[in-house]
Amino acid sequence: MDKKAVVVAGEAPESDEDTLDIKTGLTFKCLPDASGTIISGEATESDDDGGSLSSASIAIDATTCPYINVKSMNDKKFIKYNSLLHKKLHDCNESLRGNILRLTDNTITTGIQELTGINKQLLKSELTVQEAACQLRNASARWNEASSILFQIIDGNFLNTIKT
Repeated sequence: MDKKAVVVAGEAPESDEDTLDIKTGLTFKCLPDASGTIISGEATESDDDGGSLSSASIAIDATTCPYINVKSMNDKKFIKYNSLLHKKLHDCNESLRGNILRLTDNTITTGIQELTGINKQLLKSELTVQEAACQLRNASARWNEASSILFQIIDGNFLNTIKT
C-alpha cells in the first residue's frame, strides 16, 4: 500500500462563513516513512499568480490514507482509516446504526408487549373455556343420572302401583 499524502495549494475562503472548523477528536499519527506530494496550482476564481502556501487548503486523497492497525476489542469507536471523509462516513454509519437499532428495538418491544397482552387474553379465554367444559361435563353427568332414574321409574311399573 502506498503511503502518500497529497497537498493541493489554492485560494483561501473569501469569508468566514466558508471556513468550517470540524473537530473529530482524533489526531493523525506521524509516520516516519510516509511520503507526500505537493501540487501547487491556481484556484478557478483567483486573479493573482502568486499564491502562498499559507492560504493553501489541504486535501487528503482517500485512497492514499495510511492504514491504522490499532484495533482494540474494547474500543467500539475504532476507525480504520484516518481521513476526514472516512471519519464523516464512520459517524454517519454510527448514526444510521443507532437509528436502525432504536427502530428495531421499538418495533420488537411493541410486538412483545402486544403478544404479552394477547397471551394474557388467551389465558383468560382458556380458563373460561375450561370452566365451561367442566360445567358441561357436570351437566352431562347429572343428565345421565336423571335419565337413569327416569328409566328405572318407567321400568319398575311404579306408575301402576299408584292408587287412583
